[in-house]
Amino acid sequence: MSTTRAPADLAAPGASTASAWDWIVAGALGGAGAGGLDAGTAIARGIGGLGLARAVHLLVLATSMLAAAGVLAGALVAALGAALRRRGASGTALARREAGLSALLASPAVVFV
Repeated sequence: MSTTRAPADLAAPGASTASAWDWIVAGALGGAGAGGLDAGTAIARGIGGLGLARAVHLLVLATSMLAAAGVLAGALVAALGAALRRRGASGTALARREAGLSALLASPAVVFV
């Protein structure tokens, strides 16, 4: 994942922030991985009467739907990060706030409610 270096006068050494595209791609990849593992586990455990064609359909459907949800979550984190930047956050503080936002949005309390 590429990162954008924060201005040297505002950031701690080595601090960087992810671009909006990075958050969206990470959401898509994470969602696709979660969907594939979820459907793959269900298929491997032998859900009843599932032939090869339907198993592949289930795998593709679960992967694509969770990837789409990941894209939305990544876009939301990117938009909130941009709002933080407009409010003046930068450097390490911005990186910490973006990480906190992504953790909050991915938490089960937010996802399942």
